[in-house]
Amino acid sequence: MSNPSQAFKYLTQLTSLTVNFSQCCQITDEGMKNLTSQALKSLTQLTSLSLSFHGCNQITDEGVENLASQALSYLTQLTSLALHFSWAPKITDEGVNSLASQVFRYLTHLTSLTLHFSGFPQITDEGVDGLASQTLKYLTQLTSLTLVFSWCYRITDKGMKSVASQALKYLTQLASLTLDFSRCSQITNEGMNNLIYHMIRYSTQLTALTLDFSACEITRLTALSIAKMLRYSGFIPKKDQQTKVLLDFPS
Repeated sequence: MSNPSQAFKYLTQLTSLTVNFSQCCQITDEGMKNLTSQALKSLTQLTSLSLSFHGCNQITDEGVENLASQALSYLTQLTSLALHFSWAPKITDEGVNSLASQVFRYLTHLTSLTLHFSGFPQITDEGVDGLASQTLKYLTQLTSLTLVFSWCYRITDKGMKSVASQALKYLTQLASLTLDFSRCSQITNEGMNNLIYHMIRYSTQLTALTLDFSACEITRLTALSIAKMLRYSGFIPKKDQQTKVLLDFPS
């Protein structure tokens, strides 16, 4: 992996970069270190970055910390960032929090943020709270936010409360919001109602909304009630409106 990393150093005028390492199961923290310290950190003109490490199951918190401290901390011009770490079971709350602290500190110009952490058995409410309270609440220029934590079954209503009160409350410029916590079986009616309350109160600029809480512990009655609240609050539009809404709750 060292040769490709070296090549990136000469592409210093790049403003947009997408790299997909999905299912590259031999990539380790050492490879991540080479990518970040020898390549990404020199691309200081980037305004858009998308990296996918989906299924790279050898990457640990150390690899995520290297990405945060040795790359993201230098890419201060980024306005769009997408990171996919789904199904990398060795990443824990520590990795999420190290990423969160660096994004808040250096990437103050972000208007679009996408984070995929699906299938992480080690991520808990602590990781979600760190992401919300250390990072998201300070990225007040965000107009688009996508958070995917599906199959993170240790996340509970407490994590939903953090997303609601420590993130959505402050992100009043959001026009597009996607939240996928499907298969998080400890999220119940309480967490969902808290989320919807804060969204209705603070996310008044939304024109696109996707909520996926399928296979959570949310009753059909609560799902119907939430749909009614969203409609009465203008989030679910009439036919002549342009707002896009997708809701997926337990049937």
